[in-house]
Amino acid sequence: MTQRPYYEDDHVTLHLGDALAVLREMPAASVDSVVTSPPYYGLRDYGHDDQWGAESSVHEYVERLRVLFVELRRVLVPTGAVWLNLGDTYAGKANASTAAGSFDRDRPARQIAQRNRLQDAPYKSLIGVPWRVALALQDDGWAVRNELVWAKSNPMPHPVADRLNAAHETVFLLTPRPRYYFDLDAVREPIRNPEVNAPRLLGNGRRNTFGRLVLTVTPPDGTVLDPFNGRGTTGRVARLNGRRYVGIDLNAGYLDLTVAGLAQGVLS
Repeated sequence: MTQRPYYEDDHVTLHLGDALAVLREMPAASVDSVVTSPPYYGLRDYGHDDQWGAESSVHEYVERLRVLFVELRRVLVPTGAVWLNLGDTYAGKANASTAAGSFDRDRPARQIAQRNRLQDAPYKSLIGVPWRVALALQDDGWAVRNELVWAKSNPMPHPVADRLNAAHETVFLLTPRPRYYFDLDAVREPIRNPEVNAPRLLGNGRRNTFGRLVLTVTPPDGTVLDPFNGRGTTGRVARLNGRRYVGIDLNAGYLDLTVAGLAQGVLS
C-alpha cells in the first residue's frame, strides 16, 4: 500500500521515509531531474537507526547508493539527468572512538567512526568516496558527464597540523542515456578571459550552487527530486525558479523545516 505524502500542494510533495523504500513506490518516468547531496560516509550522526552514511564500510556505502540509483534511473524521464554532490573523508584507526566535533556527543556512542576502519584505506588516508561512487555507477551504466569542484572560501577549520584543510566537495553530472535535457544558457556567463570558454560553478553557498545545478537539468515546467531532502535546499531553489519539487527524508524534523519555509513564503 502506497504511503500518503507527509506534505503535498500543487508544487511540492514531501515524503517521510527511507529514500530507497519511497522511490520503489514512485511511478516510473515521474521526475525530470535529480539534484541531491546524500549524507556523507562516516561524517555525521543524524540520530536515526536507518540513516545513510553509517554503513560498516565504504564498500557497503557505495553499494547502497548504487542500488538507489537503479531506482533513480526508473523514476527519471528518458531525458533525465542527476547532479550528485559528495564529500570525502579520511580513514581512521580501527575501533576508534567517534571523532570530536563530528557527531552529537550527548547521544549513546554507536562507534560510528568504526566505518572508517583500515579496510577502507590506510590510516589517515583520504578514502576517495566520491570517485568510488562515481566509478561504481559508471560500471552500472551511468555516464559521468562532469566532475565539478565546489570550492569553499570559508570552510570549517579542522584541528590537524600535518595536512592542508580540505576546502572543497565534488559534484558529478550523471546521465543514464546519451541524450538528456541540459540548458547551458541557464548558467552561461559573459566571457571575460578569452581563454575561458565554459561556465564555472560559482557561489560558495549551497543554495546558490544548487540553484545553478537545478536550472541546467530541469525544464521550466519540470519536476526535480531530492531523495535526501535535508533542510530543503534543492526544494527552495526549485520553487524560486518555478519548478515542481519532490523531497524525501527519514527525519520528520527536516521535513517540518521545509514546510515551515513554505508557510513563510520561502519557497513561493
